[in-house]
Amino acid sequence: MPLNQDECLDYFVCFSESHLDHLIKKYLEYYHNDRPHQGIENRTIKPRHPPPKEGKIVMKSRLGGVLMSYERKAV
Repeated sequence: MPLNQDECLDYFVCFSESHLDHLIKKYLEYYHNDRPHQGIENRTIKPRHPPPKEGKIVMKSRLGGVLMSYERKAV
């Protein structure tokens, strides 16, 4: 089950308003750029170019590994 905003914040203790802003910013980057959405055929909200057919698959990690996504890098 994907993390929602409330669940994301369950993993952290916020020490300041700027820390909370950082957490929310990173979550929204993930939500809009990397998270597949079933309602739009598992595409991301912000359209991207089609992924390359060949190349190494790399993991993109945010917030210490709480949010992860995978993509193929062009050769």
